[in-house]
Amino acid sequence: MTVLPVVERILDAVASAFASIPLPARRLADRATGRGTASSPTRRIQALLRLAVEEARAHGLDGGCALALLDMPDGVWSCTDVVGVPRPLAAWLAADLAALPCLAALAAGRAASVADLAGEASYRAVLPPGRARPAALLALPLMLGGQSFGALLWLLTAPAHPNPAALGGLRRYAEGVAGVVREAQLLRAADELVGVQQLVLTAGRRIADAPDAAIALLVEGLLRHLDYRAVAFYLRDADILLRRGYAARGADVADQPARLPTGEGLIGRVAGSGVAAFEIAVTGAQLAVPIQGEGQVLGVLSATLPTGRGANVAEMLPRVTLLETCAAQFGAFLEREAASQRAARRGREILALQRIGEAMATEYAAGLGAALQAVARELSETFAYRMVAIFLIEGVPTDPAATLVLAAGVGTIGEASPPIPIARGIVGRVARTGRACLVSDPAADPDYIAHVAGITSEVVVLIGHGERPIGVINVEQIELPLLDEDDLALLQLVGEHLSLLIGNARLDAETRAARLEAEQRATGLAALLAIGTTLTLHRDYETLLAQIDEQIAALIPSDDAAIYRVEPGTGDLVAERLRPGHGALIPRLPHGMGLCGWVAAHGEPLLVDEAQEDPRFHTRAGEHPRPCGMLIAPLPGQRGPLGVICLVRLDDTRFTHYEHDLLVAFALQVAVAIEQARLREQQEQRVREAEALNSLAASLASLDLEQLLDELVSRLRTLVGADQAGVNLLDPTGATLTVRAVSGPGTSRLIGTPIALEGSFSGELIRSGRPQHWIDGKTAAPFALYGPHEPGYGPRAVIGAPLLAQDRPLGTLIAVSTRPEQFTTDHLRFLTTVAGQAAVALQNASLYADTLRLSRFDPLTGLANRRYFMEMLTAAVERAGRYGRALALLVIDLDHFKNVNDTFGHLAGDALLRATAERLGSRLRKGDLAARYAGDELAIILPETDLAGATVLAERLRGAIGDEPFLLGGGAVVRLTLSIGVAEHTPAASVADLLQAADGAMYFAKHGGRDRVCGPEAARVVLARGGDQLGAILHGGNQVVIEELAAATDARVPELVGQAARVAALAVELGAVLGLDSAALLALRSAALVQDFGEIAIAPEILGRAGPLTQWEWALVRAHPRYGTELLAGVPAYREILPLILHHHEYWDGRGYPDGLAGEAIPHGARIIAVADAWIAQTTARPYRAARSYAEALREIRDHAGSQFDPAIVAALPRALIRFDPAGMRQADLGGDDEGDCGA
Repeated sequence: MTVLPVVERILDAVASAFASIPLPARRLADRATGRGTASSPTRRIQALLRLAVEEARAHGLDGGCALALLDMPDGVWSCTDVVGVPRPLAAWLAADLAALPCLAALAAGRAASVADLAGEASYRAVLPPGRARPAALLALPLMLGGQSFGALLWLLTAPAHPNPAALGGLRRYAEGVAGVVREAQLLRAADELVGVQQLVLTAGRRIADAPDAAIALLVEGLLRHLDYRAVAFYLRDADILLRRGYAARGADVADQPARLPTGEGLIGRVAGSGVAAFEIAVTGAQLAVPIQGEGQVLGVLSATLPTGRGANVAEMLPRVTLLETCAAQFGAFLEREAASQRAARRGREILALQRIGEAMATEYAAGLGAALQAVARELSETFAYRMVAIFLIEGVPTDPAATLVLAAGVGTIGEASPPIPIARGIVGRVARTGRACLVSDPAADPDYIAHVAGITSEVVVLIGHGERPIGVINVEQIELPLLDEDDLALLQLVGEHLSLLIGNARLDAETRAARLEAEQRATGLAALLAIGTTLTLHRDYETLLAQIDEQIAALIPSDDAAIYRVEPGTGDLVAERLRPGHGALIPRLPHGMGLCGWVAAHGEPLLVDEAQEDPRFHTRAGEHPRPCGMLIAPLPGQRGPLGVICLVRLDDTRFTHYEHDLLVAFALQVAVAIEQARLREQQEQRVREAEALNSLAASLASLDLEQLLDELVSRLRTLVGADQAGVNLLDPTGATLTVRAVSGPGTSRLIGTPIALEGSFSGELIRSGRPQHWIDGKTAAPFALYGPHEPGYGPRAVIGAPLLAQDRPLGTLIAVSTRPEQFTTDHLRFLTTVAGQAAVALQNASLYADTLRLSRFDPLTGLANRRYFMEMLTAAVERAGRYGRALALLVIDLDHFKNVNDTFGHLAGDALLRATAERLGSRLRKGDLAARYAGDELAIILPETDLAGATVLAERLRGAIGDEPFLLGGGAVVRLTLSIGVAEHTPAASVADLLQAADGAMYFAKHGGRDRVCGPEAARVVLARGGDQLGAILHGGNQVVIEELAAATDARVPELVGQAARVAALAVELGAVLGLDSAALLALRSAALVQDFGEIAIAPEILGRAGPLTQWEWALVRAHPRYGTELLAGVPAYREILPLILHHHEYWDGRGYPDGLAGEAIPHGARIIAVADAWIAQTTARPYRAARSYAEALREIRDHAGSQFDPAIVAALPRALIRFDPAGMRQADLGGDDEGDCGA
């Protein structure tokens, strides 16, 4: 920073202050002084006062004006300038101004106005008498920085109260005077700054070489160049301010403290807030400004000024600006030097850490103490630490008796420093808590132990980590510089290095001791390793045990030896390998009994010279303990003890500690080998089980419950090696079990056997909800396998598990053997796993069966519902058509069933319907399917049955129902009869055709007198008989039956069989091509099917005659549309389509019959039927001619378009024919035009 920017900053402040003067006042003042802005402040103030007097007179306020200033800190007012004030009054102002009552308000920054001083007693008492006394007073405060430093007083000659306009004008002059005063002070500050600028620059450049000298030069120079009484310079270190420079003038100046906490006093507050401040007291004024760095306060520059007359805010503010400027310039130098020092320190730290590493490596050969001393010395020399000490912990850190022993030290620490209790001092606190600490004022820390005077700061860091502390590094500093966070971080890094160094040293010591001991045991360990290698080669468990026994005998001689294993479940020790010897060891030891039991329980080896004297020793009942020595080692496993190895010597030769250690090491090898062998066996067993479970899971995927159960027990019996396996399921009430599936010799008789829950093995499984293992002779059997009446095939071992689905018991799964040792815990675990899978499969099969039953069968009758019936009928028709098999269908109506509901109620009707279904079902074959087809209509599918067989069965069913009355609730007896229709599947017939034939036959049976069986010939019989039965059928209005009658009418002439159905199909295709909607197409089909129903009145020989008809016969044929319409007029289903039936023989040109309609007068549907009927007639053989080809028929119809047929419908015919008979159209030999039409 140079002088120029600072001077410019002050001149800008001067210009700002001068700009606050009203423009007219500035111009008048400049004109009055003749010097413009360069005039002295006194002259400018005089000019402004004169203008202020003129401004007041312009508002009718005659009098003079005076400038009064407030001196601090004693609050004394003095009059410095007057204009237009009489001399007696001016003299009074100079002497007694402080007596005015309004001065207190002016000091607080408030204006004062007294319109009539004569009327105010407080003013009359102080103002001068006579002509010098003013009549009115107006006073405005002068403000700078929010504080009042003076006032302008207008002393008026006549009582007056200024109006707002006058006050506004006069207030601008008061502001102008304040600005001129501020301008004068700033100009003086600028003059002073120019004088000290070079001083600040010179001191700043010397910081890098001699910081203390640079600070001293600054404070002494400021004291010399400015009228300060004292100057102090503080640098901030964490929360402490340290005085680094001080200069004072005069012996009466109070000395500044050497250390100040941040936040205390004026200097401390400025350091904490970063904002300059000043205080004015009677003894002197004190200024303090912050020295700013990058985002932080580096220190504080403070100055003390003398006070006297004129010491006020206007004087303080420029001095603060001056001191701030000096602090800013010097702070920039300090920040650059601090950054340089930080960079240098980083370099020193890197080099120091490198040298510390080299010193540790170099001195390590001489011992740990030498290496630690080298580290302490390097830290002290590189970073000028006054004291570096390294303490190591002796004892457990959590033990209050532990101590810190000096391992290395440099500086003020004495070489013979006594151990420090870990419960004392800052070093003890760090060792206990594991938390490093930086202490800026050690004397204020309650844990500090003073060993030398003048310690200003201290750092203690841990060597090691919180869980395993090794020691501490303690660094202390006297005077400056204080230790900081950088020192803390460095020492923590050194502590990590020392942690590795000390840990390695201790590990080396332990390794050397272990090496010596290892050399003594080399022979034994070499043999032990060879044994371990040998053991790992044996994969078979029994072979491994034999090899272990041989190796023990060769390694450690003994009289008796045994390998005991811990039995799962009981915890007993069972001898896996018991060497034949002197009988000192027994095959089985109860859990925790004897010395072997103690070793297994505690996992610790045991060497006992006189085992018989040990209270833990265990012998067989009735035996006296024999003198012996025992050596026992545990066999540890990953999931608990595997067992123990026990050696016994009966002579005086005792086991040695070397043999003790050798057996322990050998036992570890044995444990690993045994566990690996068992793991191999378990893994192989798991693989076998997994394969079995996967295979079983595939078998259990069946949703057929019976198949699933049979497969389950069969596979389970094989997998666990059982003689028998079975599944018992709970009945719906949960009260009893039933044997549902059993596998094994002689078990088929058990199927369906009930099992009581009380007193049975399966009942216990259900009650406990856990798997069970029963062994004859070992475990008491409080229950029988199948209850009190045991079938008696002599089970000796049983395992079982409950079948649980979401904690809900479904039944039990059991396996039985005649060998008590057959099943192990692995078998039980495997069976439990299978039970879990089986339970899920059973639940799925049951749910599937329930769902299937609900979706396929009627809940009231138990018969198949309509949807399932249609599925099965479709499948039966497809199967019969594919393989040429016979198939028949019965449709049954319960005669007068509605009367039962009306007479006895719907509940009675439901009961009758159920009873009928049961009676019918009992007389059907296994492959037959009975269904509830509608409310009181039933249907029966009869595979492999022709029409004759179906008719016989239908008669048998009719007799079964009609010959035996039903007994309803309440004693009512009801006789029911059946109307049964029978139909047989033909190769060309569809499902709908078969169903329609049987339904129509049933309808004919019902309208033919009920309680009878009718077949396909029923319609022909009705036509032959005519009369009342035909009338009843037509009156019934059954559309299906009427269509059957129409088809039977055609069938009287062989060439006309099926003609109506083909005409209807082609008419529908024509209607679709012409854009008719679905309702119109349905009406079109219905009309086409019965279009020639009126031919019922024409004899077949007339319809089928090959020669020409007589005039009478032709008249009879032309009348059949009207006759058919009359017959169908009473059927509601045909009411809307009667015009189509009546007019389908009308011609487009009006020459048709019966009414001679023409053109659009003919119903559209009738015109479509006419074209379709003509096409079918042309392409079908007749008695009087052969069938025409497609091309001939199409040409014939086109020739009659516009005369007989509607041209638009004829044009649509080719497209309809492609839809109606695509194969025939592809084979037809049509011309180019025809192909174009056909493809349109």
